[in-house]
Amino acid sequence: MEEINPKKLTPMLKHWYSIRKRFPLEHLIAYRMGDFYEFFYDDAERISKLLGITLTKRGDVPLAGIPHHSGHNYFNNLINLGETLVIVDQLEDPATVKGRIVKRGVTRILSPGTITEAMISASPPDSSIDSTECSD
Repeated sequence: MEEINPKKLTPMLKHWYSIRKRFPLEHLIAYRMGDFYEFFYDDAERISKLLGITLTKRGDVPLAGIPHHSGHNYFNNLINLGETLVIVDQLEDPATVKGRIVKRGVTRILSPGTITEAMISASPPDSSIDSTECSD
């Protein structure tokens, strides 16, 4: 990931960056902003290529977004491509917030190995996850 100077970020991007630092770089951060899940910096460039959506910039910040009402379709496509998504949703009604950013938090982590929502997985309904424990 390109070097990001947190001191130059807006309050919203500072919050996004605090979440971005908590997860591996290969995880995509889907950050809910109003009617869209937005992706920033390297995530925006990756998702633009993976899904064939428009990559744009606000200032010097690359971004790409998907509509939240059809997010599950995009998430399904990304999971079927082997991607892991960290979903960051708005935790309060934006209409009631004045003078600060809307509270957001991680609500789900979706990956090919952890999907439990039948509608989001293209796997057959009888698919399973296996694990093995080894001890010395």
